[in-house]
Amino acid sequence: MYQLIARVNAVLGVQLSGLAYSVDDPIALFAVVAGAVVLAPVTEEVLYRGLVLKAFTDRGFGSVGATVLITALFAVIHLPNFGVGGTVFISAWGVLPAVLRLRYDNLTGAVAMRVLNNLFAYVVVVALG
Repeated sequence: MYQLIARVNAVLGVQLSGLAYSVDDPIALFAVVAGAVVLAPVTEEVLYRGLVLKAFTDRGFGSVGATVLITALFAVIHLPNFGVGGTVFISAWGVLPAVLRLRYDNLTGAVAMRVLNNLFAYVVVVALG
């Protein structure tokens, strides 16, 4: 998926630099796991799918409308780091945690999904080169 996103961004004139750290460095690995794999998913899910999604539904937005709005907000914050191609992908992918949150009325599934996604993206992919 990264290659597809990189190509779309290249067509749009944006070059992604990739992830420049080694999982062989224990300090870098700890920082990535603590920050990108644990802290970011928990924080973003509590904020976006917890507080903001609930605020939208409490104010009368239906599930679909609230999901579209929260997904758009979530994707836009990633625009500077992932470019347009990455933001489009994040928009499509970002519907899933919102659906989990609305279906089960808790954040457990959304957080678990995000932790696993970030573990794969930030540790497994980097380790495989």
